[in-house]
Amino acid sequence: MKSIGGEHTFEVDTNDWLTVNEQLVNLVDYVHKRLIEANMTFRTVGLKIRFTGFETYTREKTLRFSTTDKQSILTTIQELLEEFRGRPKKVRLVGVRLSGLADKSEKSTTKPTLDTFVSRKG
Repeated sequence: MKSIGGEHTFEVDTNDWLTVNEQLVNLVDYVHKRLIEANMTFRTVGLKIRFTGFETYTREKTLRFSTTDKQSILTTIQELLEEFRGRPKKVRLVGVRLSGLADKSEKSTTKPTLDTFVSRKG
């Protein structure tokens, strides 16, 4: 598996950023659940946003360590979304994607994960 993602198309294009944020939180919950079920970690978080007129943008951020941390996804999505707030066009679609996936059950001595670092620190 190369990536885990989800998208939502609004029934009516919206300029209500609270609604956009709520939908992104739902998508983060969805992709995080799939990540955990697949027993994977991720390093890259991606945002997709489409405005009225099918003007589509994607942005990604790669984290320093692989992780399964849902808060890392939420924080990164909010950082990536900031570029688009206040645009005059309405939002048609949003999407969240996790990539840079690795099997959590495979122990790697060369690639520590954020989760193992945090658990060591206590």
